[in-house]
Amino acid sequence: MMNIQLEQYRAHHIIENISELTGLDTEADCLELAMPLEETVGNGRMISFKLSNGISFLMVNASLEEELVINMPSSLFQPIIFNYVLKGSIEHKLLNDDIQYTLAPLQSSISTNKYKAEQRLILAKKVEHSVVIVMINREKYFDKVDCYIKDMPPKMQDIFNDKKSENKFLYEANYSARISDLINEVKNDLNKDIVRSTFIEGKILELISYSIRQFRDDNEEEKKQI
Repeated sequence: MMNIQLEQYRAHHIIENISELTGLDTEADCLELAMPLEETVGNGRMISFKLSNGISFLMVNASLEEELVINMPSSLFQPIIFNYVLKGSIEHKLLNDDIQYTLAPLQSSISTNKYKAEQRLILAKKVEHSVVIVMINREKYFDKVDCYIKDMPPKMQDIFNDKKSENKFLYEANYSARISDLINEVKNDLNKDIVRSTFIEGKILELISYSIRQFRDDNEEEKKQI
C-alpha cells in the first residue's frame, strides 16, 4: 500500500509525497509537476498543476502496483473537491461522519468536509485509472467571483460561502459527454510552456463550470431540466 499524508491541500503535494515514498523522479515545468511511473510502482504517468486563484488538480493516467491511499489533513479548512473518473475508480471517505462512496467510470462528485474532520481518497491497485481530482481553496478562489455566487442554487451558495468549513456536502452524478471530452482534451494535450498552462487552466475552469451547471440542472424542477 502507498499510504501518504498530505500537509496541505495542493495537488503538487500528492506527487511529492509519492515521489518521496517510492524514490521516483519528478519533472517540474513551472506550474506543472509530472511523475512517470516505473515498473516497481506501476505503469503510466501522474501530473499536477497549480493554477491561479487557489485551484490545483491531479490527473492520474496509470495502473498502480499497490493501492494508493491519500490521507488529507484535518487541521486545515477544507477545500471543495471535484472528482472525475474516466477509467478505473475513486473511493472517497469523508470521515467523522462516516460518509463513503465509490465513483465508477463516467461518474463525478463535488464534495467538502467539516473543519477538523479527516478525509481519504483511494485508488485501487492493478486497475487502469484515468481520473482527475480538482481542489479549490474557497477563500482564495471565491473572493474573485463573489458577485456570481448569489446566482447559484442555494445548496451551492452554502458550500461556496462556507469558507470556515462548518458543513459537509456531497453531490454525485453521472457526468455529461462534454465533461468527458474536456478530460480527454487535458489528457491528450501536447502543447508546451505558457501555451500548455493557459490551455490546461482554461479546460479545468470549463470543467468546473460544467459540473456546477449540471448540479444546478439536477436541482431544477423536472420540466426545467436540460
